[in-house]
Amino acid sequence: MKAALVLVEKQKLDRKRLILAIIVGMLFHLWLFYFTFPEMKGMTIGESVKRKVSIRRWRPPPKEKPKVKPPPKQKVDKPKVIVPVPDPTPDEPETIQELEPEPEIEDIPIDEEFVWGIPDAPDVEVGEEMRVYNQFEVSQAPQVLRQVDPSYPILAKQVGKEADVILMVVVDQNGDVFSHEVIYATGDTFRQQFIKEAVMAVYRYKFKPAIQSGHPVPCTAKITVKFRLK
Repeated sequence: MKAALVLVEKQKLDRKRLILAIIVGMLFHLWLFYFTFPEMKGMTIGESVKRKVSIRRWRPPPKEKPKVKPPPKQKVDKPKVIVPVPDPTPDEPETIQELEPEPEIEDIPIDEEFVWGIPDAPDVEVGEEMRVYNQFEVSQAPQVLRQVDPSYPILAKQVGKEADVILMVVVDQNGDVFSHEVIYATGDTFRQQFIKEAVMAVYRYKFKPAIQSGHPVPCTAKITVKFRLK
């Protein structure tokens, strides 16, 4: 019996608490609605607001024309009018002036060392044999005393072409080039022109001849001729 009474009292207490919570919640919502709900004046529910919308087409700004300076005015020289002067003595014959003789050209000194083209090889008597030594066979190899720059082929220079020409030459006992052999050459289409100019320059070289057993002897020498644009 006591448990039943306690349960009934607890249910009554829970019901009072629930009613009190409902009343407090209703009062809170009434207060919130009254103080925070926005006032809608001058507009009824369902009324649409009409606004004017203006549409403008976008046009790009006009391009500014570049300012071009007018060309400077050129002064035009007026043609000079030449007024012929009448001959005061038309009946007398005109004097003829003799032309001065042209000055004589002085003799141009001849460069004895300059050689046109490839010089001929020195004469060798019939039956005479000339032994040519290699560089490793002599005690002293030939040395260049005078080097001559080759002429640059005109067409190759115009197109900016460079080349290298390697020659194997025979230097005689006098220090002159006796013969040659082309070992390697570049230059593409101008290769033959580069070789020709290199050979012509090498034959104008002057060497200190090779020495073997205390005497000058013919010997081979390797020469590289470079064609470079400066």
